[in-house]
Amino acid sequence: MRKNVLQRLVTVAAALVFYVIADIITLLPSQLKWDGATLFGIAFGILTFGGLIIWLWGRYRKFTEDVTPPDDMGRWHWRDVWSKVKGMLPGLLIMVVIQVISSLLITNHIIHESSNQTAIDALLKGNEWTMALETILLAPIVEELIFRGLLMNLAFAERNRATQTFNIILSAGAFSLAHGPSNIVDFLLYGGLGLGLAVTYARTKDLRCGIGLHILNNLIAFI
Repeated sequence: MRKNVLQRLVTVAAALVFYVIADIITLLPSQLKWDGATLFGIAFGILTFGGLIIWLWGRYRKFTEDVTPPDDMGRWHWRDVWSKVKGMLPGLLIMVVIQVISSLLITNHIIHESSNQTAIDALLKGNEWTMALETILLAPIVEELIFRGLLMNLAFAERNRATQTFNIILSAGAFSLAHGPSNIVDFLLYGGLGLGLAVTYARTKDLRCGIGLHILNNLIAFI
């Protein structure tokens, strides 16, 4: 167990607060119905989320400077591609299963869309380009840095079966709670998505793999 867990928790909490602030600033032009709200929203999103991503990347590097085995942050070589794909497959499968189950439950009126998705749908009206930029690209990068890069390197420097199991559960649970589930089914569905992404990071030790899957998931959901 790390000695500075409390300090790291404060960093995670600050990251979540900054994420909310960046979201508010990005959507502010459309909420205030400014002229050129889309252009202002995109510009604000790039500036605020860009600054947040740079800060988070620095925190992530600090959180992982002593982990064993270390993360892969180098350039990909063509020989690495197959090993990365194999590492991503279980997470991808989990995410596909969750999406199918969610779609079936909603289609058959067993559950309603989550409050988080309903809020996104409401914000989409007249604000499609800004929401597309945030939902498909910016939010996945920020969320992977927070819920995988920071949280999964919060408490332990040594990575073994026990510590990684703890990290995966912590990451998936926090990811689900952050998306505002309104019932146990929503919690399990979002937790399932978080599980797939956490497993991907644990297997590949490469945050870029989870970012890619997260972008793909949000792109499919957005379309």
